[in-house]
Amino acid sequence: MKGTQIQKHYPKSMVRITTDSDFYVDEKNIEVVKKILDNFGFELLEYSAEEKSYEYTKQPRYNIEIHCQLDNADKPDELDFLSSLLLNPIKDEGSRLKFSDEDLYLQVFFHLYKHFSHSGAGIKMFLDNFVLSRKLTLDTERITERLKGVGLDKFHSSVLRLCDVLFDGAKSDAVTDRFAEAVISGGAFGVEGINIGQNKIASSDNPEEKGGA
Repeated sequence: MKGTQIQKHYPKSMVRITTDSDFYVDEKNIEVVKKILDNFGFELLEYSAEEKSYEYTKQPRYNIEIHCQLDNADKPDELDFLSSLLLNPIKDEGSRLKFSDEDLYLQVFFHLYKHFSHSGAGIKMFLDNFVLSRKLTLDTERITERLKGVGLDKFHSSVLRLCDVLFDGAKSDAVTDRFAEAVISGGAFGVEGINIGQNKIASSDNPEEKGGA
């Protein structure tokens, strides 16, 4: 859904590794998609009824995830926000569709937030966020306002500060040090248990708030 668009903004596309390809499919079309994958020799590895997702694989190294619902959103306003990002693509070359720069950036950031708040987010997601923040044409004030609507503007500010420290040589402080430790401990992709629930380090600009948040 977003990986191929992100790759284009790296110095070389192969620098940005991927472990699978994600597709969003209207649930009414899932049986057609399952037949197509079966005809191409893909094997169903896992189905999640809760997330309405299907994980397929094919040798030597093809992994596909089919999603029939939007990314897990804990609140109605988050679902509305995510819908506004995923369901409004714009025309690309030929018959292809793509996300606008702003929607792509916000989708990547929201994906990072959901991983970091639930199952852990590794350094790869933060690098994606940093690369896009430098390469895309973005209205930073508008992005802040959109994120403020779902209460993520302060976390976004913390992510940008951390990315500057990790990837651009900015000076660190006690807050970014704790944030960086949690991220780097998660490796490239993140480790469950190393997340915002156990490391309340990125929800505020003030280190004294919420016990050092």
